[in-house]
Amino acid sequence: MKIKNHVIIITVLLLTISLFLSGCNDQETTNQPSNTPNLILDTFNNKTCSHTNSTTFTLNTTTNITRITLWYHWSKYETTLSYKIYENTNTELMNGTLKREGNCNPKESIWCNATTTLNETFQPGTYQLLVPNNQMGMNSESNYQGFIKIYGIKA
Repeated sequence: MKIKNHVIIITVLLLTISLFLSGCNDQETTNQPSNTPNLILDTFNNKTCSHTNSTTFTLNTTTNITRITLWYHWSKYETTLSYKIYENTNTELMNGTLKREGNCNPKESIWCNATTTLNETFQPGTYQLLVPNNQMGMNSESNYQGFIKIYGIKA
């Protein structure tokens, strides 16, 4: 009789723990409104990198891009950086300025984010972002494309 009681208690305890943990999973998957920008693309990584002046990305759906961030090796007094975006790597679509932003490498403060805020709708296709100097991070983990994060809202 004591063994049956222990089996029942253990079974109830396991069911209680299972239900508790499933509630934790529900909290992690909160739905965001469709008009909230999300991370669309992220090629950043922590591996050793070399330099490039370009990155190519493909969008599969119409996307309103709200922010672009690059990982960039800034020169001593540099705080802004020009960029151009080409559609299909040959037609200039737009240009603008990236700004040096906090989020620097604590060991090498010359490596920091370069960020711009946009409100531009991009159609499905392949795009290339160019900066004037070979100072954007890249490596094999990013398929030798410059490190980029794109935030936006997919249509």
